[in-house]
Amino acid sequence: MMSLISTLKRHRKIKRAESKVYQSIQDERHPRIIVYNMGKVASTSIYNALKKRNDCYGFHTHSLTQLEVNDSFWDRNRRIRHCISLAKHIIQPKHPTKIITLVRDPFARNISAYFETNKKAKAPNFDTTKINYLIEDFIEHFNHNENEDWYQNEFNRALDTDIFAYEFDRERGWSIFKNGSFEVLVLKTSLPDSEKTKQIEQFTGIENLVINRINETGAKKASSCYKQFKETIKFPDQIAQSIIRSRFTQHFFTESEICNMRKQWL
Repeated sequence: MMSLISTLKRHRKIKRAESKVYQSIQDERHPRIIVYNMGKVASTSIYNALKKRNDCYGFHTHSLTQLEVNDSFWDRNRRIRHCISLAKHIIQPKHPTKIITLVRDPFARNISAYFETNKKAKAPNFDTTKINYLIEDFIEHFNHNENEDWYQNEFNRALDTDIFAYEFDRERGWSIFKNGSFEVLVLKTSLPDSEKTKQIEQFTGIENLVINRINETGAKKASSCYKQFKETIKFPDQIAQSIIRSRFTQHFFTESEICNMRKQWL
């Protein structure tokens, strides 16, 4: 159980986050921006750049569909409560909001997500001779359709839209569409950082945005294991073809990019 002091600190952080949501609704001068996508697509860096600004309200979430939380006074879930606050006070009332969502090579993204939550791979003394064990575990137990599932069951549901129904410029690597009071910028993570910054600045009306990369799996304790995993793994044909034929991959990636996926991952 957490100590009373640490519990109260967590409560204060939750209150501050809720206050920021309320303030963004009342302030019509500055844009309200939600970085909203699945994990491991390099979105934390963009959010951190936005939250430092005093000319916008920057938020970050992986879910806007969760509307209830089952926690206690001693164990408040900050992340879920923040998701709920955004959903109930901004999304459901349909306050005008700019939404940024990023898409990444589904094979690379899934591997990164697997390592983010795998305690064995994160262990500093992990025996890399057992890398095939990790690969087998990943192949057998990971949801390889997670990319499409997230947009279908989370993004589309929360915003009452279908992202796959809007044209996406695969060659350019970014597009903007409007859905009621929500304006959405879709970016590929493979775009150069300078191009991402340029498009976000134009989309939000913010100038001189500085985005620094953080939270990269390759830079963490599991980096050597992660690197070896990526260099070793070859996806079974059935799983790989399912990922490649998915609406997610077909909608966001060019034939050339898909060809490169085949060469790298099959």
